[in-house]
Amino acid sequence: MNPDIMWLIVFFIFGANIGSFLNVVAYRLPEGKSIVSPPSACPNCNHQLAWYDNVPILGWLWLRGKCRYCKTPISIQYPVIEFITGFLWALLYYTYYMTDLRPGFGFLGLDATWPIFLTHIIMISALIAATIIDSKLYIIPLQIPYFVLIIALIALPLSVALDAPNFLALTGMLNDQPLPIATGAGIGAAIGGILGLGLAFVLLKQGTLKRSFNDWDTLMEQFEAEQKASNKTRKHKDRIEAEEVQEEIFYYPHPRREVLKELAFVFFPTIGIFLGMFVAAGNDPSQETAASFTQAPWLHVLAGCICGYFVGCGIVWYTRIFGTLAFGKEAMGLGDVHLLGAIGAVVGALEATLIFFVAPFIGLIAAVLMIGASTLLKGQVKVIPYGPYLAGATYVILIFRNELLTLLNLPLGN
Repeated sequence: MNPDIMWLIVFFIFGANIGSFLNVVAYRLPEGKSIVSPPSACPNCNHQLAWYDNVPILGWLWLRGKCRYCKTPISIQYPVIEFITGFLWALLYYTYYMTDLRPGFGFLGLDATWPIFLTHIIMISALIAATIIDSKLYIIPLQIPYFVLIIALIALPLSVALDAPNFLALTGMLNDQPLPIATGAGIGAAIGGILGLGLAFVLLKQGTLKRSFNDWDTLMEQFEAEQKASNKTRKHKDRIEAEEVQEEIFYYPHPRREVLKELAFVFFPTIGIFLGMFVAAGNDPSQETAASFTQAPWLHVLAGCICGYFVGCGIVWYTRIFGTLAFGKEAMGLGDVHLLGAIGAVVGALEATLIFFVAPFIGLIAAVLMIGASTLLKGQVKVIPYGPYLAGATYVILIFRNELLTLLNLPLGN
């Protein structure tokens, strides 16, 4: 069998298995339950599922979508997520190693780039879990972006530490850049940003800076009590459920005041980034080449991950702050801030910026599809939060990065 075909099958099967796990994560994580124990069980009869009931996709099919023990219907979400995850894993392998869309991966092969590819499929899986949760509950548990961030900060610098001779090719000799890279000014920005962020946390701990929305829980309890009281006198409650969920999310009465606290917090890492860039740029040549990285290539990748994190967080956070000040409602959630930050740590600062601007087009496509489905089913159009759009845009950039940069007349590599 052709090795590429074999790998496609392997990644689809492994991806489908991970998709089964993502269903567990999406169900348990928002409720604060362990994602590893107890073993999977029917939520209706609590009967522990046999291993053959948990076979991805096939298990749902041979059970005919019903619990073996109590005959309760099993949501079609389970096989759909398993299939989607397996398909996206296999498609990414196909794109990277069987096409010319990302030549840096294909030239070096899976043997040299497996830490990068592994990081990318972990990120994709995390984005699927975040999309499921955000679409249902309008939240992104911070454990998801934090996990992706930690993987990026470890695996990507390690990829060049383990394969230093191929570092030049990995950093873009083929008009492709599989890794986030920072040169002199970028390294300065990373160091300055970390110092500024550390100072902001110290001031927050001391009470000099104040946490935003720290009375949110109390206000939500009051709001929910009001809704329960009003529901007793209303009919057709099922028709207004989606509206109430969204109203609750944007209910906070003083958002402008609160985001000013966030503006004070982000001021310190922002100033640190610009000061770090200024100091580093003064000590480095104006045009650095890949040859200047050879002393500690992992450091440039680590700095590139950190810069990507700061840019990803910053572009969403400042949009949230200024959008809230302009419209008087929370423009974006803090979960989106951390999500694009983690994505930026994996793909880099430029790519994180592209993802932010591609995401609205993904949202437009989703809106058209939802309006079409709503017309067909004569139901309500559900507003999807921004996290799923960021996830979709990320996958698009992973595949079409070079084509988009060429279209925008931007450099493909260092």
